Amino acid sequence: MYTRPNGSLPSSTHSQFFHALATAGWPALILCLISIGFALNSALRIKSVPLKAAFLSAVVTLWTAHIFTSFIISAAILWIFIMASISALSEQTPQSEQNLDLNIDLWQLSSRVRIAIFVAGTVILVTSIATVMDLASLRFGALGNKYFGQAQALSRQPDKPTSEILLTYDQANAYYELASAFSPAWMTWNYNLEISRVFRQVYAEVLPEPDSKMLFKAVEYASIAAAFAPEKTAPLLNWASILAQTPQGLEEALKLTNRALGIDPRNPRILIAKVQFLIELQRFSEALEVLDKIESITPNLPTALYSRFVVFLLTHREKEAEQIMSQLEQLDPLAKRAAEDFKQRRNKALQRQAKAKASKR
Repeated sequence: MYTRPNGSLPSSTHSQFFHALATAGWPALILCLISIGFALNSALRIKSVPLKAAFLSAVVTLWTAHIFTSFIISAAILWIFIMASISALSEQTPQSEQNLDLNIDLWQLSSRVRIAIFVAGTVILVTSIATVMDLASLRFGALGNKYFGQAQALSRQPDKPTSEILLTYDQANAYYELASAFSPAWMTWNYNLEISRVFRQVYAEVLPEPDSKMLFKAVEYASIAAAFAPEKTAPLLNWASILAQTPQGLEEALKLTNRALGIDPRNPRILIAKVQFLIELQRFSEALEVLDKIESITPNLPTALYSRFVVFLLTHREKEAEQIMSQLEQLDPLAKRAAEDFKQRRNKALQRQAKAKASKR
């Protein structure tokens, strides 16, 4: 009777399969533990507690079913390799050394064969798990795109309440978060999530009127600034200039200029924009402080001098305003003409106010 090198009897065919099952289980177990670590890390990135629960529940359901299936498939492939190797070894064994009980288990195969089988099972498992994760990410991303499109469609209908629009954006954000968590390497979902969040922020805090045409332009620049060009100041300034023309948009515009100054603190264009918003908000002392900073960076800048002229005129400092006017005449005649036009408009406005007060008396 054929015996193993250690003197023990060979195992049965069923035992061969259980040996294969045990060996195939090692990569499944190791990858399961690694995957759990990735799942917990992804769950920590999700802000909403219900979303964390939904994510972990989906992960457990998918991975439990998939790892079990991969475990069985890997074991079956391993067992087929063993049986093929047994058949090959049997053909090479002299007839006198064989009997009806001949069986060779996994540990009698060469180390190269075992390593090849182990690697093959691991590759199958990794590939299949990654495929399931990507499919789940695609599914959640598609749902996010669906609700994002619905929110945009609702925003174009003037009769739709803002609360309904915000709720739809919340649903889109939730699915984008899940898609990003299932497949963090896909930056598409991160970009979409940032854009959707900005849309929601603009609707909720800046422009409550859903039928405003400026809303879509503001959101366009907002999405570029927030998601695609966070290090550039031009989209932020464009966004701010549009918001400044909307109700309750000046404060938001000022915040955006401060954000742009955080990127480029010595940019005269950004500083001038900040001065204009401060003047609109009648925060004249702060505007003068910013103008002093501009003067230290770029002396005698005509745009800055014009803004200083406006501040002096609005704060009833006519003599200082006339001095600025003479400077503008030498530096930039066009800026001087603009200052004269502003002075005429202001004088007419004061005359109208005086007539209105006189008529009330």
